[in-house]
Amino acid sequence: MGSSSITGDEAILFTDNMSFDGTHRSGKMTTDGQLWIGATASNRANNGGHVRLGSITSPLGTLSIGYSSPNITLDIVGGGPAIEHLTADTGGILNPDGANNFNLVGSGSFTTVGAGSTISGTLTGLTNHAVLVGAGTTTITKLAVGSNGQVLIGSTAADPVFGTLTSSDSSITFTTGAGTLSLQVAGGTTSIKTLTGNSGGAISPTAGNINTLGTGSITIAGSGSTLTTQLTGLTNHAIQVGAGTATLTQIAVGSTGQVLQANSAADPTWSTATYPSTTTVNQLLYSSSNNVVAGLATANQGVLTTGSTGIPVITALATNGQLIIGSTAGVPAAATITAGTGITVTNGSNSITIAATGAGFVWVDATSATQAMSVETGYVTDHSATVTYTLPATASLGDEMIIVGKLGTTIIAQNANQQILMSSASSTVGVTGQVAGTNVGDCVTLNCITAGASTVWRAASWVGNWTVS
Repeated sequence: MGSSSITGDEAILFTDNMSFDGTHRSGKMTTDGQLWIGATASNRANNGGHVRLGSITSPLGTLSIGYSSPNITLDIVGGGPAIEHLTADTGGILNPDGANNFNLVGSGSFTTVGAGSTISGTLTGLTNHAVLVGAGTTTITKLAVGSNGQVLIGSTAADPVFGTLTSSDSSITFTTGAGTLSLQVAGGTTSIKTLTGNSGGAISPTAGNINTLGTGSITIAGSGSTLTTQLTGLTNHAIQVGAGTATLTQIAVGSTGQVLQANSAADPTWSTATYPSTTTVNQLLYSSSNNVVAGLATANQGVLTTGSTGIPVITALATNGQLIIGSTAGVPAAATITAGTGITVTNGSNSITIAATGAGFVWVDATSATQAMSVETGYVTDHSATVTYTLPATASLGDEMIIVGKLGTTIIAQNANQQILMSSASSTVGVTGQVAGTNVGDCVTLNCITAGASTVWRAASWVGNWTVS
C-alpha cells in the first residue's frame, strides 16, 4: 500500500496477502476467522504496532465461536441468554465486576456454597424438628424440640417456648400424642357455655362462674359439684299455696278426715266436719254427730226415714202394698193397710186397691170430657161441655149407678154387647148404641138387670129429655 493512508469512510480492498509498511508490521491472514485487531497507544509496544493479526477467544469457555466464510458466529454455551445484571430487594441494579463475575454471599444464618456451575443457598445451625424464630433482622435461631402434645407459647419480647397445657382446677384433662392434643372436660361430661332461664335470654359466665340464686320461697345450696334447689320454710305434711307471684305459704296440717275448702280471695281452709276416707256402693253420707259425716247403710227397695231421735234409716218395703206407717211412740215401719167393715183392700206390685162393699155408695165429681163408670157410684156432671160416660165392663145383678146433671149435658156410651133400656125404648146393642140427655141438669138412675159382660141396664128413673139410639 506504500505510504498511502486510510482515513474516514474510505473503502479498503483486502487481498489474501496484505502488509503494512513503515512503523507498522506486516502480516498475512492464513487462518479462518482471523481479524486485524487494533491496539491503543499504551499497548502498541506490547502488540508490535497499531494492529496485528488475531482471533476471538473465550477464556472461560462460555462462548462458542464459529466461522463460515465470510461470517463469524458467537453464541452463549448452552443456548441460554446472557446475564447482563442482577437486581436485589434493595440496592438497585448490580453489574458484574471487572472479571465479569457476580458474588452471591450469604448473611446472618444464610450461607451460599458454589460447586461447578451450581450455587446452593442453605441455612446454618439447624436441628432436625426444631422450630426457627427470628434472632434479629437477618438471623434466625432454633428452639428446643417440643415433646408430644406440647404447644408453642409466646412470651413478650422473648422467644416462644414449647409448653405443656395444664388445668389449674383440674376441670379439663389433656391427652397427648405425636402431633395430637385432645382436651376433654373432666369426668367425660360436656361443658356449659351459657344458661337460659324462662326469661332474660342466655347468660354467660363471669370469671368462669354462673351464679344460680333462689328467690321467694326457693333457695339453692351448693356443695362440691352439686347445686340443690329446695323450698324454704316447709312443715312436714303441710299443703303449700301461693302467697304472691313467686312465694309460697303453707296451710296448717289438717286432721284426719278434714277436707280442704276454697275461700274467695283467701287461702283455702280445712273443714270443721270430718269425712270418711272410703264409702261403699250405694251408700249415703249423713251427719252422724256434730261435724262428723258418716256412711248410712243401704237396703234394697227401701225408703229413707228417721227414728225417734232423728237418726236416718232405710226401711225396706219387701211386700206388695206395704207403706211406711208412722207411730207416735216409735219408729215408722213398713206395713200394709187393714180393710175395715164394708171395705176391701187389694195389694199389687206398686198398687193398692181399696173398694167399698155392701151398701156403700161413692160419688165422683166428673169434671172432664170423659168418665169411666163403676158400679155403686154416683157421678155429678160438672163439665162446661158434654161429659161422655162409659158403662163398666161387667156388673152384678142389682148394681146401681146414678148421674146427676150440674153443668153441660150427658152421654152414656156402651161397650160390646151392652144395652140401656128407658121405658119401652132400647138402645142399639154394642158400642154404637147410647143414650143422651138433651138439657143441662138431666139426671138418670141405672140398675143392672142382666149381669155379666153382656150387661143390660134399666133406667129406673130419670129427669129431663133423653134420646135413646
